[in-house]
Amino acid sequence: MKSFLQLFMFLFYSSFILSQVSQPNIYDKQFMIGIIKVPKTELVTHSISAIGQVWKWEQGLFTTGGIYNNSLVTLGESDTNDVSYWPGFNFNWCYGDPKWSLGLYKVTNSKQTGKYFYIDARDCDFGRALYNPDFFIYFDDSIGTYIFKKPQKGIIEQGAIIRVWDIHNKRPNTTLLQNYWTNALVIVNHYQRPKLIWGPYPSNNLMVSNYNIYRKYGGSQWQLLTSVPADVFEYYDMTVSLSKYLAGTDVSYKVTAVYSNNTENIETMPTNVVTVNVKGQNIENYQSNDFIRTSNFSLEQNFPNPFNPVTLIKFSISDNADVSLKIIDILGNVTKELFNGYIEKGDYSIYFDASGLPSGVYFYSLNMNGYTQTKKMILSK
Repeated sequence: MKSFLQLFMFLFYSSFILSQVSQPNIYDKQFMIGIIKVPKTELVTHSISAIGQVWKWEQGLFTTGGIYNNSLVTLGESDTNDVSYWPGFNFNWCYGDPKWSLGLYKVTNSKQTGKYFYIDARDCDFGRALYNPDFFIYFDDSIGTYIFKKPQKGIIEQGAIIRVWDIHNKRPNTTLLQNYWTNALVIVNHYQRPKLIWGPYPSNNLMVSNYNIYRKYGGSQWQLLTSVPADVFEYYDMTVSLSKYLAGTDVSYKVTAVYSNNTENIETMPTNVVTVNVKGQNIENYQSNDFIRTSNFSLEQNFPNPFNPVTLIKFSISDNADVSLKIIDILGNVTKELFNGYIEKGDYSIYFDASGLPSGVYFYSLNMNGYTQTKKMILSK
C-alpha cells in the first residue's frame, strides 16, 4: 500500500511539473490576421511595424528591445468560420513563429497598402497571459476595410488604435515594462496631422485623474495644450498640418499624468518628447525685440537674403487680427500664400520654402486689417 501511494504521488508531481514546463497551446497569445475576397491562389503579405519602443520578456522582466517588424504570407482568402485555418502573429516571444514583442504596431497588407490600423500591445498582463488574449481580424478586399471577427465584431476604422486591454475589458498594466513612461509617447501621421499615442502611467498605487498634453513651437516655451481623462491615451492635433519637407516649424509634444494625494493635485514627470515638422503656414510665436514695430504691425527683412531655397520671415502684430502673408513675383502674381487666418497679438516667424520656384526677385507682403507692408527678397539657386 505504501509503495502504491509513493508511486501515485510520484506520477502526480511528475505530471504537474511537466505541465508547468510544457509549451502553451499554439493559439495562446496570438493576434490572428487574414483576408477575404481575393483569389484562392493569391499570395498576400500581412506586416507589422513597430512605432516607438518595444519590450521582450527576459529573466523575469519586460526589457526594452525585441522584434520591431515582422510579416507573414497568406494564400487565398481566410476561412472566417474556422479560425484553425488562420495564420497569426504570435504575441508569445518564447514560442511560435512569427513571434513579436509588446509594443505599438502598425498593421498593413500588400493587397491595399494604404489601409492600416494600429495594435497597442503595451500591457504586461497581456504579455504574461493572465487572461485569454486571442483575437482575430481579417481584411475584406472588396470594401478595403479591416474587420473584427473575434472576440468582438465590427468594422475597424482607417487608422484606428486597437488596444489589447480594451478587447478583453481589462484594466491596462504597464508597471513591468522597463522604462515605459520615458518611451510611452509616439506620434503618427493621421491625414497629414499629428496624432499622439501613449498609454497608462506605470503605477498600481496612484489614481490618475487626467493626462496633460504640452506643446511648443521651435524654441518657444512649453504650453499646456489640453487635458484628457485618465482612460484616454490619444490626442489628434487638428491645429497643425505635417510638412513633407523640413522647411516648416518643428512642433514638440510631451504628456504628464496628474493624480491627487488628498490635499493637492500632483503632476508626474513627463514622457519622452516627440517632434514633427509642420507646414509653413503653421507659424511659430516667439519673444523677440530685434526689430521695431509700427503702431499696428511690423515686418522684418527675411534671413538669410539672398537665400536658397529656405528663408525665415519674422513679423509682429499689436492686436488680435486676421492676417495674411503672401509671396509675390516680379510681375505681381501671387506665387504662394504662406498664411491666412486669425491670430493673437505677438511676435511670429514663418519659413518659406522656394524649392519649386526659379531664381529671381520676389516680394513678401503682410496684410492686417487693410494695412500692408511689403519687402523684397532674392532667391539665388
